[in-house]
Amino acid sequence: MNTILKRYIQHITFYRAIANRKGFVPVLPDGMTELILNIGKPYERFLTKSNQIKTIRSSHFIGIKSQFTYVKPNPEIRAVIIRFKPGAIRMFVRCELDALTDEVVEADQVFGKEIHILEQKIAEETDNHKIFEQIESFLLSKIRFDTEALRTIDDIKLIYKNPIYSTIEDFQLENFSYKNLERRFKKNLGLTPKLFMNIVKFNYSSKLLTLKPLQSLTQTGYESGYFDQAHFIKAFKRFSGFTPKEYPKQNSQILQKNQQTVNKLFEFISNE
Repeated sequence: MNTILKRYIQHITFYRAIANRKGFVPVLPDGMTELILNIGKPYERFLTKSNQIKTIRSSHFIGIKSQFTYVKPNPEIRAVIIRFKPGAIRMFVRCELDALTDEVVEADQVFGKEIHILEQKIAEETDNHKIFEQIESFLLSKIRFDTEALRTIDDIKLIYKNPIYSTIEDFQLENFSYKNLERRFKKNLGLTPKLFMNIVKFNYSSKLLTLKPLQSLTQTGYESGYFDQAHFIKAFKRFSGFTPKEYPKQNSQILQKNQQTVNKLFEFISNE
């Protein structure tokens, strides 16, 4: 991937069908947003805000998630998934991100009509390497360096480096104004700082559950920064639909793949 794009994009990958998968599977909040270039068959997705199931036929943008949702995979989908790191989508689009939280919208509403030209190019192309080149070229044409967005990304990295913190005040920031910080986060990320911190803490706890499967839940909750086990269980179920005890037993390939991506995100941001 292009060096500049690597700063803002977690991965660009082809959709991989889940063998013998029937029905809906959960997708957990992870702080990221996605552009899905869908040039194959439609699939179904549960929309949290409207509490409805939507059949998605075209390319679309998935806003940051504030809670878990569900998707029904279709083995006939042909799609490319571009997953943006937390806050990074703001470097590519001009719209304010809080309007897209928990939303699934047509890709051209976010990236403009040029997205249809890209769709046509990759639909006609058979060389995967050339498809990625075309996508990278499109994304590079959209990027713009926004000082406020970059400042928000720096704040986001600070949260990932300290995932067990419970409040923004724990960071002891100079000239701190929560009101201004909340405005920036809602505009450039799509969530309030408090809610985003809760999601990062949840993601960190799910990482520990997968990396330390034999460790007691009490210890995992403590290492994740939760006040006690009751708070740990309540928060985990809120964001995943599972208890911490149930989560490691899930054999969903989608959950496992997403968890691997979340783990890498922590490692990457911590080492930047």
